[in-house]
Parts: sequence; C-alpha cells; structure tokens
Amino acid sequence: MNTMLWILGIHLVELAGIAFYLIVKKNSKLEQIVNTQQQHLEAVTLLIGKMDDSFKQLEGRVWVGEDEDIQAVFNDMKEIQSVLNSLK
Repeated sequence: MNTMLWILGIHLVELAGIAFYLIVKKNSKLEQIVNTQQQHLEAVTLLIGKMDDSFKQLEGRVWVGEDEDIQAVFNDMKEIQSVLNSLK
C-alpha cells in the first residue's frame, strides 16, 4: 500500500511538471503572436500617417475642384482618410 501511494505521488508530480511545461510553451507562443500583431499595428499606423500627409498635399491642388466626378471621389477619399485617422 505504501509503495502504491509512493508511485501515485511520483506520477502526480510528473503530470504537474508536464502541465507546467505545456503552459509555459503555450504562453511563449502567445507572446510571439502579440509581438507580431504589435509590429503590424505600428506599421499600419505609420502607413496611415504617410497616407494622410500625401492626402493633404493632394488636397491643396486646384484641379480637384474643377470636375464634379473627381470632386465626389475626392470627398469619398476624405471620409475614408478621416476614418483611418481615427484608428491611429
């Protein structure tokens, strides 16, 4: 009986060790995913900023106001850029 309890105790320790290892491994993978997502978000934020700068340069051009179709597209682009700026 004593031997049986001893063997059972060893196996419980083994199972706890394996569970700890798997949790640490999973946590490491999740940290990598979070870091990758953070890098992607920073890249998108930078891209939105560059697009906003380019859009502001384009906004100052006179030719945009001459054609109604171009003006409608430009106004739609303004709305899209406004939404993108809110995401920064």
